[in-house]
Amino acid sequence: MKKRISITLVLLMLLSLLVSCGDGNVKTTEPLTNEQTATETVPASTVEETDSGERKFIKDGLSDDIDYEGAPINIWIRQSFATDIMVENNETEDIINDAIYDRQHRVQERLGLEMKVNGVGTNKPTTYQAIETAIKANTGDMDVICMNYFQGGINLGVQGYLLNLQESEYLDFSKPWWSDNFISNSTPDSDITYFAAGHISQNYVTFSNGLALNTTAYERKIGDRQELYDLIIDRKWTMEEYKKMLKGTYEDLNGDGTQDANDFYGQYATKYALALNAFTIGAGVKYTTRDGSGKPVLSLNNSKTAAACEAVSDLFYNAEGVYFIEDTSHTVFTTRFDKFREGKAMTIYAYISDMVNFRDLEDDYTLIPFPMLDEDQGEYMTYLSPDITAWAIPTITSDADKAAIFMEAMASDAYNYVTPQIYEQAFQAAYARDPMTARMLDIIVDTAYIDFGLIHSDLIGNLYNFLTSDVYNTATGTFASAYDKNSKSWESGLEEIIDSYLSNWSAVSPAK
Repeated sequence: MKKRISITLVLLMLLSLLVSCGDGNVKTTEPLTNEQTATETVPASTVEETDSGERKFIKDGLSDDIDYEGAPINIWIRQSFATDIMVENNETEDIINDAIYDRQHRVQERLGLEMKVNGVGTNKPTTYQAIETAIKANTGDMDVICMNYFQGGINLGVQGYLLNLQESEYLDFSKPWWSDNFISNSTPDSDITYFAAGHISQNYVTFSNGLALNTTAYERKIGDRQELYDLIIDRKWTMEEYKKMLKGTYEDLNGDGTQDANDFYGQYATKYALALNAFTIGAGVKYTTRDGSGKPVLSLNNSKTAAACEAVSDLFYNAEGVYFIEDTSHTVFTTRFDKFREGKAMTIYAYISDMVNFRDLEDDYTLIPFPMLDEDQGEYMTYLSPDITAWAIPTITSDADKAAIFMEAMASDAYNYVTPQIYEQAFQAAYARDPMTARMLDIIVDTAYIDFGLIHSDLIGNLYNFLTSDVYNTATGTFASAYDKNSKSWESGLEEIIDSYLSNWSAVSPAK
């Protein structure tokens, strides 16, 4: 039975490699064979732990004799994401740049393909429009699509412009480099997958989010950080525990007797949709679930959602030690970085990629998961960002098998080689200061969550912004009345999307 890979082991091996190699840029050019051991110089995520305790290389199921003899593989991607899959050189002394460079050359050489990347669109909607137009025009030079599924992208599947990835013998979605949660919730039918996500896109990892925690401030204000880690590991990290932690953290730094932005707080926050959704989903809220027939249905209207919304509202409006700005702008949202760097906030919302902003912080810091509503929830839930890149194969591809093989090779190589370099860069200082950062990261990345309603939010009726715009306006929350105003239009929108999928299932699939 396959066990999940421990990021703790990843980082411990990386640390040992740093000691032996002298520089932080651990690079490999050839994957291990099944018989080779983890003692060789290779990023630690290329091995998995078995029941016997042995760790071995995770190999994909692609044949070793694939050779397309220099044929092109045409990739259409959002312009700003193009360097996620192809860079010009490996002389930048940037760990992730080098990892991307090495991956593109390993995959090209392995498959005998020449990657041709076409960057289109300056944002989510314009990328979607450019790709939709090209598919309709049947340009003939599009094999793989890489784009945000949010704000238009997912509509390509609804309209029937994409192939069903489940029908390809080359894509193995049981492998750990694919996100089972995303794939199983991306369409109304478990036998149909149009978009896939996972380690194949570095932002799947870097956009994992949690609470950046100043552990030096924690120990000064509260106590031994290990007690907090134990609470989290034992699945007792709840909203009530978080509020309890924040009590007594406030400190009047400028001595003016007024609680303002220049003082110290346990949590510095703004009314920004991404963060509020992350807290709400962390508290166990699911926008849609499946009924007995497997059909997606709205699942917000229940006592648990109401309780979670009340808990989140109470946290930001009433809890001691919280500085909450009722501003929804991204500009104000980014001020949290300054407060954390200045040592004026013990916790803030953060992506893994944000952690590079804190390398010069004198205090110790880490990243912890969002708290559960209560212990009955049983497991943490990390909101999968709407900004991640998803991959698809358009119906106009000239060779569906080639496209699927390329995706599987890129995904497995990323999992085995690129992801460890991302952790090394993002947490280079953090994990050196605090080994438990690795354990916290295990929890955050392994509990990524999204559902059908959130994936199709902008098509249903902006479910994504519902809580921020309609519920989190007062200390008590207004969930029941706000839900009643929107529920009929959401149910209608959900039915319409499902009907569109059913009437537009692509008749063309990757050949078996």
